[in-house]
Amino acid sequence: LQWKSPSRSILVIDDGLATGISAETAARFLRRKGAKKISLAIPVAASDSAAALWAPGELYDEVIAIERIDAFGSVGSWYDDFHALSDEEVRKLLRSGSVNEPTPRSFEQSSRSRD
Repeated sequence: LQWKSPSRSILVIDDGLATGISAETAARFLRRKGAKKISLAIPVAASDSAAALWAPGELYDEVIAIERIDAFGSVGSWYDDFHALSDEEVRKLLRSGSVNEPTPRSFEQSSRSRD
C-alpha cells in the first residue's frame, strides 16, 4: 500500500460482514498509518459485528450497512452467486470495463429460502 496523505478520509468497502475480523484488521492498519476518518460500507452484516466496529477514532467512524441481520450465518448465503473469482476472471472484467454487479438477496428472500 502506497500511502500519500493519511489525513484523507478512507472508505473501506466489503461484500459483507460476518465476524468482522478482516474489517477490524483493515481499520487498525489504516489507523496505524495515520488515517483520520475511516468509513465502512457493506451490503449485509451481522448486527453484533457491525455494532462492534463502530468506534469513532479507534476503528470505524461510520459503519454503513444496507441490512443488519441478527441470525446472519455466512456472507455467501446472502448472494445468489458468490463464487470465488480467479485472477484471470478479474483481469478480464477489468479489461472489459463491464461488470455485472452482484447484489445481495433481500432479507425476505433469504429468510424464505432458509425455512
